[in-house]
Amino acid sequence: MTERIERIRGLSPISAKVLAGERIAPDEAVTLLETESLSTLGMMADLVRRRMHTDGVVTYIIDRNVNYTNVCNAFCTFCAFYRQPGHDEGYVPPAEEIEKKIAETYELGGNQILLQGGHNPKLKIDYYEDLFRRLKQRFPDLCPERVSKTAVQPDGLRHRSKHMHLTHQSCAQVAPGNASRGRF
Repeated sequence: MTERIERIRGLSPISAKVLAGERIAPDEAVTLLETESLSTLGMMADLVRRRMHTDGVVTYIIDRNVNYTNVCNAFCTFCAFYRQPGHDEGYVPPAEEIEKKIAETYELGGNQILLQGGHNPKLKIDYYEDLFRRLKQRFPDLCPERVSKTAVQPDGLRHRSKHMHLTHQSCAQVAPGNASRGRF
């Protein structure tokens, strides 16, 4: 069936597999990502979603990334906005600015916050404790989507138990994969 769809529509063999409802391999998915247009990928994803969820219900959330610092000493290649410690464009916004961004998100119906920032050597565990405590007081139902363990404890495992208590108290979920991608 895949070959028939491919001939009729002039599609690549991988696209034809998707349209025929066949599973594709990870390397085929990468090929699609590299060769198909964004609109084609979106249409194929929507087709797969419709097949898997026939009730027609689609949900979404409004979320926001809130950056608490762009200062980072990890020097990874993931983000383009970081600044080295001591750089003139480095920042740590006041807590009021972070609160304002979260409030704006809530006003728009948002319900998920990703606190994102660099490995700022000047920010110690106390900074995060104070910030989370303050945010929880202002936004009692706030449960940040994720906070990277390496961002909160850049100086290693010394604060591991304190970090776990902090994230539990603030309802933050730790996403260890973020740091491996250099996200924090």
